[in-house]
Amino acid sequence: MTPLWALVRQFATWLAVLFVPFALAASAAGQQKQTSFEELLKRLLREQQDQQTVAGGGTIKEVRVRGGTGANVELEVQLTGVTQPDRAKLDVTLYSLKLQPLAPVSVTHDPVPAGDSTVALQVTYAGQGNVATSAARVALIDSSSGKAWSRFQMALTRQLSGTGTGTAAAAGERVAQSFDLVPEPVGDTGAAGVSTGPGLVRAPAAAVAAGASRAHPTVIAAPVTAEAARLHPVGAAIPVVDLYGLASQASWSSTAGALPFNGPDNDSRGFVRALGRARLIDGATYDSVLETHPSWIAYGSIQGSYQLTIPVSATRFVSKVGLLEGASSSDGVVVKVVLRGAGAIQMVATRQIRPSDGVVELSGNIPESWRGRPVTLELRVGAGVSAQQDWLTWVAPALR
Repeated sequence: MTPLWALVRQFATWLAVLFVPFALAASAAGQQKQTSFEELLKRLLREQQDQQTVAGGGTIKEVRVRGGTGANVELEVQLTGVTQPDRAKLDVTLYSLKLQPLAPVSVTHDPVPAGDSTVALQVTYAGQGNVATSAARVALIDSSSGKAWSRFQMALTRQLSGTGTGTAAAAGERVAQSFDLVPEPVGDTGAAGVSTGPGLVRAPAAAVAAGASRAHPTVIAAPVTAEAARLHPVGAAIPVVDLYGLASQASWSSTAGALPFNGPDNDSRGFVRALGRARLIDGATYDSVLETHPSWIAYGSIQGSYQLTIPVSATRFVSKVGLLEGASSSDGVVVKVVLRGAGAIQMVATRQIRPSDGVVELSGNIPESWRGRPVTLELRVGAGVSAQQDWLTWVAPALR
C-alpha cells in the first residue's frame, strides 16, 4: 500500500467516526456531511504528492483540464527539466467517486520534447456504461523501465460515457449522463474575472512579463519588384479550405479570455493579426501570413477555433510556421492543430518552433472518419517560460 493510500484510508476512518453521530441524528445533516467528506478527500488527493518516484528524467509541474467530450478528457501537462525525451511517456489513472481506479483507460499524447514544454494529452475511458470521476493521477514514465520520474495528483470531477459495451456503472457508483465538456479557463479563477457566457470566464489582463513589451516590428508590404526574387511561393495547389481567408470568422481566445481579430500588437492578453505579406525570421518574405501571439505570461496561450465542415476531398492540413523577423529573443513556442467533434478529439499536427528553426513545414493527415462532418478546428500556440517575442506566424494555413 502506497503512503498516499494509507493516508487516505486513515483520514477516511477518522472522518467516518467523527460523522457517524451526526448521520444518526438527522439524515439531511448526514447527507450534508457526506458531501463535505467527498470534498475533503478530493482536496487530499490534490495536495498530496506520491513520492515513490525515481530521480531524473523530468518533472510534472502542473496539469490543466482543457476540455473533452463523451468518453474523453483532454489535459495539458506542463513539464520541466526533461532530459531523456526519447524515453519519456505520460500515463493517467482515473479514480471513481469511491477513489477506486477506473479501467480500462487509454492515453494518447504529443511527443515529449527535451527541456521545458507543455504537452497535450487525451484520456479515453473505454469501460462499460457511464461513470463519474473524482480524481486523476498523471505520471511521467521512463518507457524503457516502466518507472515513474514524476507523478501529479489532481481533483477531476467529470462524467464520462464509456466506449465499452454495457449500460450500468459499477456497483455503488453514481450513474452519469453524457455531456460535452467546456474548456476551462487557464490562469485566474472565475471569481477574479468577468463572465462572458456559459462555461467561459474572461480573466483580467495579465501582467506584462519582463521583456514581453519589447517593440513589435512594423510589417509593411514591400514593393513586388524589390522582393519578387525573395518571395517564397506557398504552393501551387488550390486550398480546399483557406484558413487564412477564414481567420476573421474564427473565434480567438487566449489564457486571458476572448480576443478581437486584428487586435493591437501591444495587447498583453495576446493578439491575432492578418499581416498579408511579411518578412519572417529566415529573411524571406511570404504572403498570407497570420500572426498569433500568446498571452504575455509564462506558458500563456492563444487559439483560434474554426467551425466548419471538412470537405470529403480535404485530406491534409498544411502550413508553413515560423517567427517574424527579429524574434531572436523568443525561447520558442509549441504549435498544435486539433480537431474536435462529437465525442472525440484528434491531434492533426504539433511541433515546437524556436528562432533557430527558421520557417518550417507543418502538416498532418485528416483521418477519413473526420471528412464530410462538422467539426471545430483549432490552431493553438503555447508560450514557454517566457512569452517575449513569441511572434509566431502561420503562412497560408489550409486544408488541401
